[in-house]
Amino acid sequence: MKFRLLDVLICPKCKNFPFSLMNYTTESVKVRKKPKMALCNNFCGMKGKSPSEIDSSECKICMGKEIVAGELVCQSCGARYGIFEGVPFLKIE
Repeated sequence: MKFRLLDVLICPKCKNFPFSLMNYTTESVKVRKKPKMALCNNFCGMKGKSPSEIDSSECKICMGKEIVAGELVCQSCGARYGIFEGVPFLKIE
């Protein structure tokens, strides 16, 4: 899972945005093309800030990382969703 996915994911339980990323591990991946501008519109998942608050050079670092395991936590209702083998599981139980 790329950090930039946090820019679009919402909690399926309460529809809140954004998630907090907790206890995660990453692995490096090869970046083929350097981004010319920030790819995230509303939320930079790697820095936990608005994209307007970060330098676009950080995007290349972000693009070179994949989240392979961790937990997404809703800041509103506290629901927790696991990330396993790079896939977020957003199932409501």
